[in-house]
Amino acid sequence: MLPAAVLEQLITQGYLCDRPAIQQLHGGNSNTVLRLNDGKETFVLKLNQASILPEMFAREASALQYLSEHAPLRYPAVITHGIAIDYQYLLLEYLEEGGASEDKLCMFGRQLAEQHRISHAQFGWQEDNYIGRLLQPNKTAAHWIDFFLDQRILPQVSMAIRNGLLAKEWVDKLNENRASLKAFFPAEPPALLHGDLWGGNYFFGKEEVVLYDPALYFGHRELDLAMTLLFGGFDQAFYSAYHESYPIDAGWMDRLPVTQLYPNLVHLNLFGSSYLGLVQQGLRYLTAHS
Repeated sequence: MLPAAVLEQLITQGYLCDRPAIQQLHGGNSNTVLRLNDGKETFVLKLNQASILPEMFAREASALQYLSEHAPLRYPAVITHGIAIDYQYLLLEYLEEGGASEDKLCMFGRQLAEQHRISHAQFGWQEDNYIGRLLQPNKTAAHWIDFFLDQRILPQVSMAIRNGLLAKEWVDKLNENRASLKAFFPAEPPALLHGDLWGGNYFFGKEEVVLYDPALYFGHRELDLAMTLLFGGFDQAFYSAYHESYPIDAGWMDRLPVTQLYPNLVHLNLFGSSYLGLVQQGLRYLTAHS
């Protein structure tokens, strides 16, 4: 469960003082996630094969460090990351879970609003990273629709075409409508996004909500909010606090077929045709409203 090479490296480098007690945690579809306790401290360790998902944890560590330094939300601290033979690993601070409460949800909404006010000169990020186990390109752009199409939608559409899941003409349709699509979204400055903000990527800590597994970039904040509404959505207290702190354009709910298009494309490419209807709906909506 814990590769000997990783254990030896962590002990040799002084992060663990002895062979730890190990508990497996939920790790999604890409990683093995373990709770380690060496008798003195407790950590979370994420593992996968370095050759399959190169630099995944180096990019995740970079994102977590940036968020911990700049964002008001609580993210686990990075202890170390590295490669041991075939495995890459990320050692993180362990944060205890606490009970759910409306106060924590309201704090969550307000703090996400504050995070979204953190801006940048362009849309994108300083390096590519991952969304699930798929590479997420982040080449910067001055205009949101260019970033949205070139770094989010078209790479996933092209992958779906190669996988035999979508028709080739969607690439032409999206590019033909590029100029008129610039008015589709309300003009807003680039916002610091979590990037994969669904219900499985946060938990209630002792005093606040804790977020993890970011797919960080500067983008349109409607994409973070749209992702919260996948798989049932968050509690209404979260949305009320968010909108009170940083009001959003009243039409944001009408744009959900498009703002959820990127995660639905990711799910289509990861899990297959059960997401095809949602993807086609989003593509039709986007091109029809150009």
